[in-house]
Amino acid sequence: MSLARALSRFTRFSLGLETPLERRNMLNATIEGSLVVAGVQIVVAFVGVYLLALGGDATQLSLVNSLPFLFNALSLIIVTQSRGTPRQILGYAVRAGVAHRLVLALLPLAPFWGMWAPWWVIIVYSLASAALMLSSAYWTATVSDMFPAHIRGRVFGVRQMFTGLSAFVATSLAGKLLDLIAFPYNYAAAFGAAVAVAGWGTFFLTRLVPAGEADKEEAAPPSLREFVGTEASRALWKVAVPVGVFNIGFFMLNPVINLYFVEVLELSNAQIGLLSAVFVIAQTIGSWLWGALADRHGNHTVTIAATLGLAVQAIGYWLSPSLYYLIFVQAVGGFCFAGFLLATFNTVIGIGDRQQKTLVVSSYHFIGNMASFLAPFLGTWAYTGPGLVAAFLLAGLLRAVSAALLLQGRPARRQGVPGEHHRGIATGRRAPRGPGFGRAERVRFLSLKILGTMAFRSVSSNTRERRPEFRCHTIGGT
Repeated sequence: MSLARALSRFTRFSLGLETPLERRNMLNATIEGSLVVAGVQIVVAFVGVYLLALGGDATQLSLVNSLPFLFNALSLIIVTQSRGTPRQILGYAVRAGVAHRLVLALLPLAPFWGMWAPWWVIIVYSLASAALMLSSAYWTATVSDMFPAHIRGRVFGVRQMFTGLSAFVATSLAGKLLDLIAFPYNYAAAFGAAVAVAGWGTFFLTRLVPAGEADKEEAAPPSLREFVGTEASRALWKVAVPVGVFNIGFFMLNPVINLYFVEVLELSNAQIGLLSAVFVIAQTIGSWLWGALADRHGNHTVTIAATLGLAVQAIGYWLSPSLYYLIFVQAVGGFCFAGFLLATFNTVIGIGDRQQKTLVVSSYHFIGNMASFLAPFLGTWAYTGPGLVAAFLLAGLLRAVSAALLLQGRPARRQGVPGEHHRGIATGRRAPRGPGFGRAERVRFLSLKILGTMAFRSVSSNTRERRPEFRCHTIGGT
């Protein structure tokens, strides 16, 4: 049996995709996501190390971790003004993706700028991040309506498994490449390969076929005044505010975890690489399991459970310096983070009608990106002020507060329905699509996975390792 036929059978019988168009879109979307995430993850994992090798300091390291989120928030203004048919929106996604790859291709030029090289990295990386956010926004406008609501958890869970595996393989190979070639040619080769791989993914993006009336332009979105006070706006706040709090508790540990591994525990590069692999593999496994749980018990339940798991993980991260203990907490973090990403994605694409989606998605991402922008500064303050333990406890507390806010805003479950998106399974029939998520106004929530992996990578802040020839590895997250 050919690989294509095997994959087609899997998407039909295991995922419940019934039409050839749904199965073909699933395959193309998965290949596209795996290639793009692989290319992006190479840059995400090593851009901080590259900045330090160019002579960057701790302040510039904080900026390269936080400034892209500000650029992302500002780029959402463009999304709110975008209209067109689904085919046109797909074209916007392709063009924004091409712009992202072209901007990333400028990163290897940093050494030519001398003392300004770190600032070149910060600016180029932030602009590329904004372009990626635009591409992600238009990606969701095309993809989310392609699959029935009652199986989206499984569909995106499987896709996230493959993107996680591709990120792990790409990062591992890039690390070996960086060790084989002299600086700065090693980074030129690694970033060039990243651009090529992500560019290949753009080809598969063009193969997607929009669902429904692909050439029908959708109505203009309502104004902010008209949107405030609606049911969709209330549902948005119940999700956006807790996720904003969570982002602060998650991304504030970005600089803290780097210092913990390098200065406190003095882990070797091989040990840091092992912890990175554990996180990515756990996230990959978790994507499949959480997807099934989301379809059965609802996305809100999965979000709360995953957030509480990440809160416990942060609070207990510092309890033991044992490598085996760190492997355990890394596995817990990767597993729970997969559930958080998947469930929040499926939750937001179910808020509001088509005309409201521009404001729903833009507002959500603005809150999330602004919180992520401020978080590294809070982490640096906590580490240099109250101390390492206080920083971990504060991060865990913020994640627990996020879970409490989510629990308070828990939606009422429909009587007779096992889960939020389980209607089709409960009745034994295929669930109707309903109004769905407005194609022209979606934002790809799984871009948070790409941005999330910016946190906790092993960027050494140890002055002994601020030299071009040191080894490079990455830490997936915590």
